[in-house]
Amino acid sequence: MPPPPNQSDSTFESLFGYDDGLLERRAAHARLMVPQVELVGDSLVFARYPIGGTEARRVRARDDRESDEDLLEFGLLPKRLAVRSIRPGPGMLFRFVELGTADNAEIRDYAHKWGPLCLCRHRLPLGHHPDCHLLGWGGHSWWEPLDAWRQFARVAKAMLGFAVSLHEGSRIREADCDVLLSQPWGRLFLDHRAKLLSGHRQGNLFLLTHGIQQWLLMGRVCPRIHYTDKLTYLRIGGDGLFGALAYAITLAVTRSRGMALCTACSRLYVSIRQPSGTTRTYCTRPECQRQRGQDAKSDYVRRKRRNRRKPAQ
Repeated sequence: MPPPPNQSDSTFESLFGYDDGLLERRAAHARLMVPQVELVGDSLVFARYPIGGTEARRVRARDDRESDEDLLEFGLLPKRLAVRSIRPGPGMLFRFVELGTADNAEIRDYAHKWGPLCLCRHRLPLGHHPDCHLLGWGGHSWWEPLDAWRQFARVAKAMLGFAVSLHEGSRIREADCDVLLSQPWGRLFLDHRAKLLSGHRQGNLFLLTHGIQQWLLMGRVCPRIHYTDKLTYLRIGGDGLFGALAYAITLAVTRSRGMALCTACSRLYVSIRQPSGTTRTYCTRPECQRQRGQDAKSDYVRRKRRNRRKPAQ
């Protein structure tokens, strides 16, 4: 496996993790769903069905009152595509911040790996308002403008650049400041631009944290309960790729490691390894480590009993 692309980059070096040198942190974030994506003009088209030819014309001409199942039954829709899932990992954030100046094909390749941003007609993530819907959504496909992708990539890069300047004690770059002030949530600070550029630390911190908080809200990032047949567990999750990026930026800017929930004491703690989310996790407190040993012993006894009950082949 080739090394992560950000290990040799020094632009955001002060934000790299101490243990692995990555911009992305280990965190038990929910998996991302990745549908089919095609590049059509200046937009990315995401679909649950194959795009192109007679089938695409039939899909576009469908009556919105008809369900996907009805159209499939009468042969008007092709077989539904399988949606891939992927866990956020190295390269997700680092590659995204470089999309501000990327060509259309590079953005398509990124979306093919990590999935859509899920933008509405306001060119904002769906989480910014409960009544918003995907652009062109009709049950089979939707589209997202490439210039909106580039804009979000520039804002993400400006946030990281802002954080680097604050951590290193240097002046805020004018380009980063202007990008953040151009956002709807940044216009409150326009009258204080000169003060921000002069090095007012409290003002710069407030602008940066306010922007990150807005991204977390739009991405609906919060603790979420997941479950399997054997286990109920907690993950920090958001709405798709945008939520994962917002969480990754938060961890990078604060230079925090990923968090996990201790199975024994139910406290959040800093995880050394990336939590899988489907197995028990334990913090370093002595009583929790003792509980870890007891749980492992109980699991061993349970497996032995189950194996005895299996009939001989």
